[in-house]
Amino acid sequence: MAKAVGLSRNTTTALLNECRQLGLIKAIEKGYELTAGCFINSAVRKTAAGIYKEICEFCKSKGAISPN
Repeated sequence: MAKAVGLSRNTTTALLNECRQLGLIKAIEKGYELTAGCFINSAVRKTAAGIYKEICEFCKSKGAISPN
């Protein structure tokens, strides 16, 4: 996963642990799964703009900075 996102293994592990602690993901047998109610509303996921807007709103609700 670290190689796929272009981060070090330590950074990726730290971010995954943080996401688990925040309840955003849960570990499953062969990876991770987004928890229910995480983000990406199926009604708006059809367009890139809709997905970006949903991610920005999610970040804002969690007190995080939205990606560019």
